[in-house]
Amino acid sequence: MSSVTILFHVRVRRDRRDDLMSALVDVARLSREEDLCLGYDSYVTDSSETDILVVQDWETMEAYEAHNRRAYVSSLFERFEPDLLEPARRTILAPINETASL
Repeated sequence: MSSVTILFHVRVRRDRRDDLMSALVDVARLSREEDLCLGYDSYVTDSSETDILVVQDWETMEAYEAHNRRAYVSSLFERFEPDLLEPARRTILAPINETASL
């Protein structure tokens, strides 16, 4: 069983970016308290005022899926979905090594 890393790329309206960043601080704190969370961090970029990247590391895909069913995660999506410039893009990452495959 190997860990899973998820990258979310979110593009949000400029006037709602600070609100989303603040909410992500709370979500990251709660997520890190989950037993199988290995890491949860959010980033802004220097090239866009609308982009936010969220990197999540979980022990298993099942742990990630269980995390997404938590009320605080679904309420975040419901709260900010109208403010997204496009649907959030999810990418599952795999390290490049001799066993890399998705």
